[in-house]
Amino acid sequence: MRYFTFYLEGNAGFNTKLALDLTKAFEKEDIKKLRTVGKITAKFAVGPVPVWITFKADIYGNFKVAADATAHADFGFESKHTVKVGGTYTKATDSFAPIKSFTPINKVYPLNLEGQVNASARLEIYPRAEVKFYGFFGPFMEVVPYVEGKYNARVQSLVTAGGTENFLAWNSGIDLGLDFRVGSVLTFLGFKKEFGPEVLAGNVWPLWSMPADIVLTSTLPAETTPGKVIPLKFKVTTSEGAIVNLCPIYIKGSGTFSKQIVFTNTNGEASLDWTVGSTQGDNLFTATIYNADKSIIKELTKTVKVAGGTSGTGQLVYDGRTYKTVIINGKEWMAENLAYLPAVSPPTTGSTTAPHYYVYEYTGTDVAAAKQNTNYTTYGVLYNWPAAQAACPSGWHLPTDAEWTALENYLIASGFNYDGTTTGNKIAKSLAATTNWSASSSTGTIGNNLSLNNKSGFSALPGGYRYYYGYFSTIGSYGHWWSSTETSLQAPGTATCATTSAL
Repeated sequence: MRYFTFYLEGNAGFNTKLALDLTKAFEKEDIKKLRTVGKITAKFAVGPVPVWITFKADIYGNFKVAADATAHADFGFESKHTVKVGGTYTKATDSFAPIKSFTPINKVYPLNLEGQVNASARLEIYPRAEVKFYGFFGPFMEVVPYVEGKYNARVQSLVTAGGTENFLAWNSGIDLGLDFRVGSVLTFLGFKKEFGPEVLAGNVWPLWSMPADIVLTSTLPAETTPGKVIPLKFKVTTSEGAIVNLCPIYIKGSGTFSKQIVFTNTNGEASLDWTVGSTQGDNLFTATIYNADKSIIKELTKTVKVAGGTSGTGQLVYDGRTYKTVIINGKEWMAENLAYLPAVSPPTTGSTTAPHYYVYEYTGTDVAAAKQNTNYTTYGVLYNWPAAQAACPSGWHLPTDAEWTALENYLIASGFNYDGTTTGNKIAKSLAATTNWSASSSTGTIGNNLSLNNKSGFSALPGGYRYYYGYFSTIGSYGHWWSSTETSLQAPGTATCATTSAL
């Protein structure tokens, strides 16, 4: 035996929770006869039977106040502890290494508050018509128009990115209604007993309520970039258009929010910041105001388009020609090779300081003739670096080396590699057009199954290259694009460039 280990392990824990509940209710009703409109007694005989009927109409007033409140609070604490004590003896060194560990696990259940308050006041002024047979028994009917005001409030909890938030949600309103009540009364020798009344509910017409409506008062952009912070401002009003303060607004949607619950100020307004997500296409948020019972009063949904590699194409008109453009990661790129041709040079003429323009396989100097070349109409113009810097339309520029790198990194991270992975640079197929590339049997290359190309919309074409010693090469197999970043690793007047190959 070279070594042995022994130890004692113990576990202990406890869980405690404290809860408190309170309930309180109040109700008061005051019914008064305001006026007797009239009383008529009719006595007649039906054959040998005398009949005595009394008709009576009164005006009553009733004011009823009711309120109830409940509250619940709880919090708790859970603790678990593991203790291990022992040691390891190693014979070769005649040494003893103690084992002693203590692992506490403590969990706090945060304070949870729940509760509600409901209050109402109802005013009724109504006529009551009674019919009594022989003065002691008969039915009655009440036609009851009323005005009722209500207030409801409830403590609610919402789990947000910052944790659990407790807040007070509330709503109030005034309604006009009409009810009917029917019953009967028995009066005999000083004894009076009323049966009913049964309430037949009629119509209710809301006169006023708050909160009632929510609108977005800030302006949303039609299109934005991933991760853009957009300020949002809301306004909450009553049914009559008056402002409502201290009203909670619940926010959820794509991306993240500086707050998920905001309260209106004394102007009825509430503000927060929305950081849109990275999902290309429509990103939305929803702002909602609720009744105290969590039913929806009004819900507002808005969308913003987040630009990405497949967000569609635009147009650019330059030098009499219309070019397609595409937005990738918030930047607009030309989706066609530039065909700006103010002059044309044969491939044997070149410079690192003066601009030169070339059309693949054209060896003359006539611009009009060069534009008749099919390579010009398909692939555009080949530029040396000075020409490329001068050829950009107004408001456009050659991408820097950093901008090319950012494009590559974005496409890689967004799953534009041909195999769908997010590591390694395999984005050539997603950049390349679906036509004019040489065929290839190698998996993942541009020329292998052209129909899978151009997921980014960049539409790169293989325009080839003019070698500095005076001839054209690699059309159909390679495309080269300048950057504006000059490099010290090559001759003066040269720059880094992006290259895409079918092979």
